[in-house]
Amino acid sequence: GGCDKDGIDCSAFAQKLYEEVFGINLVRTSIEQFNNCRLKTDIDDLEDGDLVFFRINGKRISHVGVYLMNNYFVHASSNGVMISSLTESYWQRCFAGGGSVPKNNG
Repeated sequence: GGCDKDGIDCSAFAQKLYEEVFGINLVRTSIEQFNNCRLKTDIDDLEDGDLVFFRINGKRISHVGVYLMNNYFVHASSNGVMISSLTESYWQRCFAGGGSVPKNNG
């Protein structure tokens, strides 16, 4: 649940990225972010800047990243901020969908 450079979690990272890059205020948690998106279930429909969501342990949304391009996304993990590929089997297995954030969000 960290919110600063010493220990930021995935949803706080997405929130800060959106604020700094797009000037958009996102809600705080990955579940709230998921519920505030226009859902896209097909990876081929994702666009730069879309949020991507994952169910890491079970049915609940528990991880979020920001889509870059060519199946890559940036996210904060226990190993720090990193870029991963949606084509990796782990992320494919956990992928719950992506979504665009309404411009008037927040």
